[in-house]
Amino acid sequence: MNYIPIKLNLSGVIPPIFASALLVFPSTILQASSNKILQAVADFLNPHGYAYNILMFLLIIFFAYFYSSIVFNAKDIADNLKRNGGFIAGLRPGEGTANFLNTVASRLTFWGSLYLALISTLPWILVKAMGVPFYFGGTAVLIVVQVAIDTMKKIEAQVYMSKYKTLSAVGF
Repeated sequence: MNYIPIKLNLSGVIPPIFASALLVFPSTILQASSNKILQAVADFLNPHGYAYNILMFLLIIFFAYFYSSIVFNAKDIADNLKRNGGFIAGLRPGEGTANFLNTVASRLTFWGSLYLALISTLPWILVKAMGVPFYFGGTAVLIVVQVAIDTMKKIEAQVYMSKYKTLSAVGF
């Protein structure tokens, strides 16, 4: 019995980075303008405003689906399973497996994108609703957490490697 490791968050921290870049770039350019209409658009896209954070939330969900559709190729996984004699119980190898994997990845991406969007907008919600002084943006929090998790995994891998080296040196 094996399993196919499909992450809850296939896209990592890419969607918040893309969304913030897409929203901050126009407002940065428009700040230099003296035109009243362009200034109104720049004020509308103010990072401390409602419109910016609602658009950020929606764009993160969009980019999570977009990026995971690029990264996760269910047809290749289904073909590799079929070539190696593997299958998912109750499903036909090939197209049926690919459709099932796409469905699973889409459902996981939905929850992963909500997670990313909530974590990215949570600092703004804390500041706006509760008046909590929070100085990090949501993307910064995601990056710090991701780096901490990766560091923990690397340390854990090193501990296991040293354990295996010790066992092989002893002769077990």
